[in-house]
Amino acid sequence: MASKSTENDQDIRSDPPTMTALTLQEMKDGVPAPSENDSIHSSSAHSDTSTLNYDQESYDLFKLRVERLCQILWPPQRSIRQALSNSKTATRMRASKFFRLIIRSQKAPLIERLRGGDYNRIVGITLPLSKDEESRNRNLILRVPRWGQGQTERVVATLDYLRRKSTIPIATTIAKDFSKENPLESPYIIQNRIPGSNLEVLWAELNHSQRCTVACEVGRVIKSLLALESPVTGHVEAYSNGMGSTEPHTIVPFDLKSAGGDQFEEPEQQASIIEGNPRESQTTLDFFKCQIGRWRAVDVARDSPMVDRTVGLWDGVLKVVEEMNDLDLFMPRSHCLCHVDLHPRNIMASIRPFGCIQITGILDWDEAVMAPKFVNCEPPGWLWGFDPDDLPHDDLPTWPYERPGANEVPSTLQSQELKRIFEHHAGSEYVSLAYHEQYRMSRGLFRLAVFGLTSSENYSTAERIICDWERLRQSLIW
Repeated sequence: MASKSTENDQDIRSDPPTMTALTLQEMKDGVPAPSENDSIHSSSAHSDTSTLNYDQESYDLFKLRVERLCQILWPPQRSIRQALSNSKTATRMRASKFFRLIIRSQKAPLIERLRGGDYNRIVGITLPLSKDEESRNRNLILRVPRWGQGQTERVVATLDYLRRKSTIPIATTIAKDFSKENPLESPYIIQNRIPGSNLEVLWAELNHSQRCTVACEVGRVIKSLLALESPVTGHVEAYSNGMGSTEPHTIVPFDLKSAGGDQFEEPEQQASIIEGNPRESQTTLDFFKCQIGRWRAVDVARDSPMVDRTVGLWDGVLKVVEEMNDLDLFMPRSHCLCHVDLHPRNIMASIRPFGCIQITGILDWDEAVMAPKFVNCEPPGWLWGFDPDDLPHDDLPTWPYERPGANEVPSTLQSQELKRIFEHHAGSEYVSLAYHEQYRMSRGLFRLAVFGLTSSENYSTAERIICDWERLRQSLIW
């Protein structure tokens, strides 16, 4: 596994040069024309689809903003900046064709259109070679949230927490801005581009020995996350200046949001209860009771046509949780950092000389949370050869019991070996919390407690858990 990066976050937006006064129109006139390398950009059809799906400006306009941001962060050569520092000279140069020829002569960063995700718009940036900064990271990724400002801050805080506490390979933050006072008019993060390809692309090409190495490394990631313990659950955030804490991070309660991402306003009485209870420690039962109580209060205050059904489901879910606790199924104080989306598309790997493979980075920490440890132990069935396309489809959601096959004994000797290797490196704590039905059910309960009854799927799942628990409870008692 790659060693932990020691490079600190850098906010290199300070002291921008005079060039920042350029407008978007001036940039249209002043930046170099697209080169042959621009052929690596995705098609305009993809750009149009993304724009329509997320109601955002077209990529062509967005690219102009990115180019202007790059001029601010990585300005032209020092000799030009010195000329521009003289206000009279700068004024004359801006009005001249000579100035535009100088700008065109500078090697500009290569801007590359990349496929984004549900949370972020993604752009690749390749910086030109520089004699003054030969050691700098040249291959970068710009991540711009599709909505919301707080998510960006939490991602940076989570990555900083990981760098301080673990050796899990992650991207280094090169620049960040949590405001909208920049050419993008949005918060952003710029990170180094992790080398290699994701395992969704590589997996079919790997031989058994290489897959064994992947199983080992992914197991170590799971074990490392289980060791990042917390006395409470919630989101990782950076402490604000002046809060008087020696720790750079804090854990804040989960947000209550609609399916569209809008924050629900909690009833004043319920909010005062949350604020009045310092979160020094929290059992798994405490977490569930708190979250269910918050959601129940919000749903009652909203007084929707389905309020009776909603309240009844919350009461039923709370009963399940309390009965689980009575049977000692929950570890009293056992929370850790959970990635919750540790799938092949988010695991980067690189083939080394002589066929060795190395995990080069873990991506997409947007949904990472401090949660009960069983949340971190969802079996990675893809490692031992599970193919969902080979199974018949049904109308039941894949969760709360996760994808079929992930908890079964693999059908081939090689797949069984991959599972054994993974479990050995993930550790006994993972094995004890991964496969039993009560813990798979508990992961479904966790998802309900965090996301609420905000979709028809969640309503169906709550009903299913309440029904299935009665059967499972009887088997556990006897």
